[in-house]
Amino acid sequence: MRHPLRHSGWWFLAVPFLLCADSHTPADLFDDSILHEIQVRMDPADWQAIHDHYLENTYYRCEFEWRGMVLPNVGVRSRGSGTRNATKPSLGFDFSKYTPAQRFLGLKSLVTRNFAHDESMVHEHLAMKLFARMGLNYQRTSHARLYVNGEYAGVYLLVEPVDSRYLRLHFGEDTGFLYEFNWNGNPYHFEYLGDDPALYLPNLFEPKSHEDSPEPEQLIAMIRDMNQVSDSDFQATLSRYLDLKVFLTHVAVEQYLSEFDGLLGFAGMANFYLYRRAADNRWQFIVWDKDNTFHDISRPIWEHTEQNVLIRRALEVPALREHYLEALHLAAESAGGNHGWLHGEEQRTYELIRQAAHDDPVKVMLSPSGTGVVPATEEDFEFAHIYLNDFFAFRSGNVAAALQSSGYYQTATAPDVCQPAVGNLAYEPSALTPGSLARIRMTTALALTTRATSFPLPLDLNGVSITIGGRPAPLVSVAPGEAVFQVPLETQCGIQPLQVNLNGTHSHVICAEVRPSNPGILSVSHADWSLVESRNPARPGEYIILFAAGAGMPETKVVDGAAVPVDPLLRVKATVAAIVDGNAIAVDYAGMAPNLAGLQQIIFRWPQIPAGRGSVLLSLSADGEIGNTIEVPTQ
Repeated sequence: MRHPLRHSGWWFLAVPFLLCADSHTPADLFDDSILHEIQVRMDPADWQAIHDHYLENTYYRCEFEWRGMVLPNVGVRSRGSGTRNATKPSLGFDFSKYTPAQRFLGLKSLVTRNFAHDESMVHEHLAMKLFARMGLNYQRTSHARLYVNGEYAGVYLLVEPVDSRYLRLHFGEDTGFLYEFNWNGNPYHFEYLGDDPALYLPNLFEPKSHEDSPEPEQLIAMIRDMNQVSDSDFQATLSRYLDLKVFLTHVAVEQYLSEFDGLLGFAGMANFYLYRRAADNRWQFIVWDKDNTFHDISRPIWEHTEQNVLIRRALEVPALREHYLEALHLAAESAGGNHGWLHGEEQRTYELIRQAAHDDPVKVMLSPSGTGVVPATEEDFEFAHIYLNDFFAFRSGNVAAALQSSGYYQTATAPDVCQPAVGNLAYEPSALTPGSLARIRMTTALALTTRATSFPLPLDLNGVSITIGGRPAPLVSVAPGEAVFQVPLETQCGIQPLQVNLNGTHSHVICAEVRPSNPGILSVSHADWSLVESRNPARPGEYIILFAAGAGMPETKVVDGAAVPVDPLLRVKATVAAIVDGNAIAVDYAGMAPNLAGLQQIIFRWPQIPAGRGSVLLSLSADGEIGNTIEVPTQ
């Protein structure tokens, strides 16, 4: 397994250059480890008009500032549905409203929440983190102090919009069909209403792409089959439209979170997007607006499941019912109980925003009658977090008891996989990339570590096999607690089911997010292949070689598990840059590592670093998204 790039001609490629002095990306804006600050400047009369006419969608011109980055001519308006109010409006920013080409960190727009239905100010943030941990679609969120014309306007949640950029990031395409479900005042549970498109679009399903030709026939066909196909054909027929196990995992997470305004809402379905991929015409659900989670510690796991056509019929299939129970078990286990992972996230976020929340001059909350909002106090904020402590202390136990009474039990000999289990080989949890290396954590009865010794990599190693999206994955190694594998190149981006088999016994099916790129650095070497370390630091002007995973899909198809050839070199599709000391640096080569399978090499020239630094932070950017960050000794 020698790396022959030394004689392949890369040494004489053009010298890299600095792309820009500022390499901020959406990941920085949605960094939830810090409390952000946003400054908005606008005509005071327009700011008052947003309050006075909060039910209108009128845009007003403003200037938007974050971390010293100032964008003029930004559109801002009141947004939301039941959370709209005159005291603290939720705001929608459109960076391209008056300047069509203008973007902010690649974003065309930004959503903010006012917490009118959530005195704790953390419900949606925590819910999205559990969706991500369970391998499902989610939006990144972070908290910010918002100032308008220099005056503090309160704490807001920044929410990643579901738009064409989001689709490219998560699905590797934006040419499919995106719909936002709109609750129109009448409960809807996927009933078949007839073949007239006007009964569905845009009243229930509002097209967010291809608005002029939304192809409602495909959506109506799925809903018709949901309702009319025979029980014996239900699973096979609906599986042509979507992965039912992935869908039921989404349902299970909402049920664990006690969401009363989601797929199993109190008034029918609410708060989700549907996306039909252009690549295979299959549908994926995208979660949205989770401020009404953590509603009832004792919410039954079967609450409202009989009302929804798709969920009810899916749960009538024994294997799918069993998967729903498994997914609930995994959600409860992944969240943890008192002092568990999700409780820890709540405590961390509480400490981050506590003072800003106390200082918020316009805190609001749902009125006792549920018909509007009223002012909220510091005591309301604190009590909401005391309630969350109780939720985390008891919810997982309540779910476990309900699972036991429903006949659920774990197979003792099966591989035990608990989320977050799967991710990029370089860091976890994180999304997978087709053709790249990944790792899954599990508990098995294996006693030894077994490694593949030749190419192509085997599909079965010491009795272990892995499937993702129904495709077998080539295996690099298997051990008692983990397996390293290559994601099959033909795996579709989006949410895919993954399962481990050990000597004929299957693990739970878990969900894994697959993206076209999700870069992670494994190691850093000099051009002579020696490691960069404190006694052998990186030097200005020398070529540096990164071994990585997830930096992008290869431009040319290769056989899964086969060693990549030396000639020609196989580059990745993504635009890759090295981020050194906050600067983006163009790379000479970003592609598959020759003579290996699933590993990638990034080659670039090390820049001049200010004297006395000793070490700097290094990360990889692929198509504008940054992966893990490591510290590199430098001269």
